[in-house]
Amino acid sequence: MKSPTTCPCCNGVLRNNFLDPNGVKVTRIEKICDKHINHQFRSYQYEDSDSIFAIDIEIDKESRIHAFFQLSTKTISIYKGNKLHVRDALKLPYFEPDLSNYNKVVDKIRTYVLLS
Repeated sequence: MKSPTTCPCCNGVLRNNFLDPNGVKVTRIEKICDKHINHQFRSYQYEDSDSIFAIDIEIDKESRIHAFFQLSTKTISIYKGNKLHVRDALKLPYFEPDLSNYNKVVDKIRTYVLLS
């Protein structure tokens, strides 16, 4: 999936955060929409690629529930709070997120969570 330049929810410009997980050099880029308080969207890509490998969408603001799409392994994990703890996450059946209709993706995730 091609890396977005604007937020699929509000069309705002995504801020680049350069990640340095090993303390050696930047290898990943996190694109964040943090202009609005009513939603949260993050995408992740490798520095030398224009394709994303993961997406993080906040599906409930009050309880801070997120959906994390790992595109390479085709997994969706639901987690609460600031950080994904894989062993505590609820796994959902995978579907390809259509970022052209953000609200539809969020509604589909909520339905899957209710039926799980």
